[in-house]
Amino acid sequence: MTNDENAAKQLLKEKGHQMLELISESLRKNSLTPEQRQKLEKTAAMLAGYQMSFWLPATFLRKALMFLFLIIGILGTFWWSPWCVLLILFGCSFSPRVVGEVSYFIGRIGK
Repeated sequence: MTNDENAAKQLLKEKGHQMLELISESLRKNSLTPEQRQKLEKTAAMLAGYQMSFWLPATFLRKALMFLFLIIGILGTFWWSPWCVLLILFGCSFSPRVVGEVSYFIGRIGK
């Protein structure tokens, strides 16, 4: 990969959620032509899919919370109580990839 591609991926990873919010805000306005609306919807879908492809959350705080819950859940399961498995599941809910896969699975079941 070139430096431009790496920079673009880093930008999408860091600012993708803000870009998605701007696109959603633009879609709520009724001043768009059908072609513009279709292009923005396609871009929003691609951006949302890209955002859901990462295993780790984007911000440091979310990464720290995810690992904290996972570590406490794993250690708690071995030494304290089997109920600590719920902390592992809660920690996994911080991962965009896990949330995306579960959402996709539930959507497929609902059809």
